[in-house]
Amino acid sequence: MSEPYPLPPPQAYAPQKPRPGAVTNHAMYVFIAGIILIVTAVLEFVFIIPPWSYVAGIITSIFAVLSLIDAIGLFMGQLWALKISGWSNSQWAQAPDVREYFGLPPAYPAYAPSAPGTAPPPPT
Repeated sequence: MSEPYPLPPPQAYAPQKPRPGAVTNHAMYVFIAGIILIVTAVLEFVFIIPPWSYVAGIITSIFAVLSLIDAIGLFMGQLWALKISGWSNSQWAQAPDVREYFGLPPAYPAYAPSAPGTAPPPPT
């Protein structure tokens, strides 16, 4: 018959940026907070007298789902997740590797080295 189709050339994928440890730690904290909120929502449905159990449980459930979505976004390096979590201006988020991971420009511009200073005059 005919020859089989030739294999397509291998795709060159861009290398994935390594996730900084600070981002991983923060994402884990947010994920654990989401799990705690889920447990809290279940306990609110069970132990609080209706109708307030429904109100409190639904509000807590919404925050739990948002927290889990935020944690997944942080793991994936999404800038919206950093801004939602409210830590975009914290000290750990200003580190150069964290800013590069989220695609942000450097926090501080690189300055050219200044001329060496002059020595102070000797004491009289």
